Amino acid sequence: MNYAKHLLAYLTLTIAVNGHAASLSLVPMDFMPSYIINGPNEIIITEPNPTLTFGLFADFSDETTLGGGYSIRWDTNAFELVSFTASGEGDASFTRDPTAQDGLLFDGAIGSFGGLPSDFLIGTVVFQMTTAAGGNYVISPLASTGTSGPWVSFDLPTQFIDVDYNAMRVRIIPIPGAIWFMVSGLMAVATFRRR
Repeated sequence: MNYAKHLLAYLTLTIAVNGHAASLSLVPMDFMPSYIINGPNEIIITEPNPTLTFGLFADFSDETTLGGGYSIRWDTNAFELVSFTASGEGDASFTRDPTAQDGLLFDGAIGSFGGLPSDFLIGTVVFQMTTAAGGNYVISPLASTGTSGPWVSFDLPTQFIDVDYNAMRVRIIPIPGAIWFMVSGLMAVATFRRR
C-alpha cells in the first residue's frame, strides 16, 4: 500500500515537471486605424482591404528547444499572402523557410544546435485582405505538415515538446463611409454648441 502512494506521488511529480508550456502565436505587428486589437487573439477590421502584418512568435520559456517545424493556414476567401520573412534566428543549416501553397505556408523549420532563446520571433507574415464583406476568419499557426518534424527539447534526454498553436481570429465589421461622415458631423455640431 505504501509503495502505491510513492508511485502515485512520483507519477504526479513527473507529469507536473514534464508538462511543459510552449506556444506559437501570431501577434499583430502594425497598428493601423483600420483595425482594433480585441484581446490577445482577435482583431476587428473596420476598413476595407487593409494589409495585415503578423509576427509568428515562439514561447519556450518553460523548455529550451533545439527547434522544430511550423506551418500557417489562412482563409483564402479573406486573405492573400503577400510575404513571409524569416527572422534570421537559428542556424542556417537547421532553418528552412516555409513553402507557400493555396491557403497554407507549410514545412518551415527553425533550430539551433546551441538551443534557441526562450522567446523569439520566427518570422513576419504579411496578408492583404481581399474581402470587405463582414465575417469571422482565422489565421492559424500549425504543427509542421511536412518533413520539418516536431519541436524537440534541448535538454537530455531529448524529447518532443507539446506546443499550443494560438490562432488569430479576424472579425470584419464594415462601416460604411456615410456613418463615418455622420459621426464626424455630429462631433462638429457638438463642438460648436459648446462655444
